[in-house]
Amino acid sequence: MQKKSYHHKWSLRTTIILVVLLTVATSLSIAALLVLHNVVQTQQRNIKQNIRSTATIVATSTVVKDNLTTKQPSAHGDIQRYTKRIQRATHVDFIVVMNRRLIRYSHPDTRVIGHRFSSPNDATKSLTGHTHFSRETGVLGNGYRIFTPIYNARHQQIGIVCVGLTERSINSETRSAELPIVIGSLLGLISGIIAAWLLGTHIRRRLLGMEPQEIATRVTELSVINDSMSEGLIAIDQQRRLITANDIANELFPTLTIGDPLDDDLFNALFGQTFKGSKSTINESVLVQSKELIVSTSPLISAGKRLGSMALLRDRSEYQLLADQLAGTTQYIQALRAQTHEFLNKLQAVSGLIELHQYDEVQRFITNTSADYQAQFGNLNNHIQSPAVAGFLMGKLNQAHEQQVAFTITPDSLLPKQVASEALSVDLIKVLGNLIDNAIDAVNNDDNVKSEITLSINYDDESNILVIEVTDNGCGISKEVKAHMFEQHYSTKGRDRGYGLALVKQVVDARNGYLSVTNNRPQGTTFYVELPLYNQKSEGDD
Repeated sequence: MQKKSYHHKWSLRTTIILVVLLTVATSLSIAALLVLHNVVQTQQRNIKQNIRSTATIVATSTVVKDNLTTKQPSAHGDIQRYTKRIQRATHVDFIVVMNRRLIRYSHPDTRVIGHRFSSPNDATKSLTGHTHFSRETGVLGNGYRIFTPIYNARHQQIGIVCVGLTERSINSETRSAELPIVIGSLLGLISGIIAAWLLGTHIRRRLLGMEPQEIATRVTELSVINDSMSEGLIAIDQQRRLITANDIANELFPTLTIGDPLDDDLFNALFGQTFKGSKSTINESVLVQSKELIVSTSPLISAGKRLGSMALLRDRSEYQLLADQLAGTTQYIQALRAQTHEFLNKLQAVSGLIELHQYDEVQRFITNTSADYQAQFGNLNNHIQSPAVAGFLMGKLNQAHEQQVAFTITPDSLLPKQVASEALSVDLIKVLGNLIDNAIDAVNNDDNVKSEITLSINYDDESNILVIEVTDNGCGISKEVKAHMFEQHYSTKGRDRGYGLALVKQVVDARNGYLSVTNNRPQGTTFYVELPLYNQKSEGDD
């Protein structure tokens, strides 16, 4: 069988990787920007503090103070040598010492020593005794610098010191500070991609290699299939919690709730014998919550691990309806065969009488035969207007006749067509079949009397009740037997018996009916049954 393909723009794993990648990248980018901003701010503060401190050191140096007023600018002078040493120690790009006329005494480019400062407007701001920062273009290019006044021992301003860093150095230091952050962000992004790939692979494996759309389609298909089944489906996990139940199961047991533990009575009836084992059961008859069910159970096993159990349910009345209809048809056919055989014998008798020219005898014989047929089957055809029940009773009449039992259906018996539903016909066949069989057994056990059975079926349209009476002249029923006769498995006929009258009681109870047993005098028994045709549990709500 070919597997159905599901074409999508992205697979689940790709989607997970993209989502995680986008999330991680966004988070890392925001974090990196914030950190970089903080690093740059900190770097600028450090640079500012460094050049300020360097400028203060140079401005207060005695070497600078002594040589600034007594010596001429020189590329090899004490001030130049001193500032170069300080420049290397403090990692600044330039230290320019100048007098009040802005003549340089030190500079990284010795060619400009002795020349006037290139940005006089910027430098003259400090001739008033103020320290200030600036960003201007100098001999070394764009940079960040500080101007600090130089005072002699009498606190007279004798010059200015300018300390700074070029833009190239500042950018280099900033990049050095940013590099670990960028590398860390890239490593975090790579880790996120790897984690997303592993997560996507793990989830896909847990989903048995299926995509979400495929899973949704499968779930929908399985739901439709389950609800289309003619059997009820109930599945539970190892904790007895309900996994699934289709529409038929919910109709049988409306209180079922997915995720809730199964009711104890229902669990014991369906799974009590097989839940712990590994064996399956097939078509077992179970009585649960006043419902007769045909149940098949099976364990749910995947990769050698037990996941739970499932049960297929079918209302036994459906099977019983088919079986009883078949039984009624079969008995009807058997009765017709017996009657055909009997009529053939009678036709031979008529033929013989005709050959003997006994025409008066022929007429009497035909009249008597017709009367016997009407007495035996006429009421049945006219008054029992359920084909299944009529065929069933015809078979019982033939069965009784073969056993030399006089089985009579009262002339006033009536089962109208309008009340003879399929469900009622099923229940009637159960009740009549067991009561008639019980009566035949009773009269056959008594050899002292002529065996007689009488059946009466009457419909009371005012109270909407069907009344059934089965009377026999058999041996009767003792008090001990009467006390237990409707219990399942109780029987005076040996093992594997005791179901018939219990089934009659079950049908009567299901219809909220009435059942009684009376011993007749001088002998015999009468079973009296009332079956209301409203509030019928077995037929459902109409």
